[in-house]
Formats: sequence, C-alpha cells, structure tokens
Amino acid sequence: MVKQKEFSWGNSLILNLDGTFSSGYTAECGNDCFKSTSGRFIFIDEVHIRFILEDIHFSGFCGSNLKTKSELNKI
Repeated sequence: MVKQKEFSWGNSLILNLDGTFSSGYTAECGNDCFKSTSGRFIFIDEVHIRFILEDIHFSGFCGSNLKTKSELNKI
C-alpha cells in the first residue's frame, strides 16, 4: 500500500482515524463492475490489520456471475 497523493483509477482503500475503512474501484470509463465496501478495522500488530466487513455494494455492469451479499458472507 502507498499513500495516495492524487486521484487515480483502480482500487482504493481509505483508513479513517476513527477505526473505519472504505474501499472502492473506479475506472476511466463507466463500462465496468464497480464494487465498494466499508466497515471497521483493528491493528493486530505492526504488519497485520483485521478488517470487519459491514457493507458491500455493487453497481454497473457486473454480469450474472456476481455473488449475492449472503454468498459472500460464507467465504
């Protein structure tokens, strides 16, 4: 991971000071499957972070292979 200095396309992860996070995906064109997640995180030690996923959202052209939220919770 690197600190973002300016906007760029692709995957992003934001860690907030209050222990929450959000992640997302952006593309230059709108013809893609866009996924975003949010939740809480805990620092386990200097090199490990535990993410607790609380919400996931899909938009755009995700196709029929997209798993439902309940299916994702089983993984």
